[in-house]
Amino acid sequence: MSRTVLVTGATGFVMANLVRHLAERGHDAGGADLKPPDLPLRRFLENLPGSVSYRQVDVTDRCRGRRPLGGRTVRSSSSLGHASPLLSVGRLN
Repeated sequence: MSRTVLVTGATGFVMANLVRHLAERGHDAGGADLKPPDLPLRRFLENLPGSVSYRQVDVTDRCRGRRPLGGRTVRSSSSLGHASPLLSVGRLN
């Protein structure tokens, strides 16, 4: 069964690979990120069984972050993959 999955932080290395993994398995992946996908990323996600769409959106913005899939409603049967940015890395001793 195909699912619709919203992935935040979708232009980053890890989450872009998650988007590809989902689309390879026939799921519809909606990516939301502050940064739009560049040409190499768009090519990486071409010709897959599932669909991939991106919306440039700040998911912390309550007004704009509510409908990052371009008007499609995220139902309870849908899924969400969320990646928060790593703000700092401490030094390991």
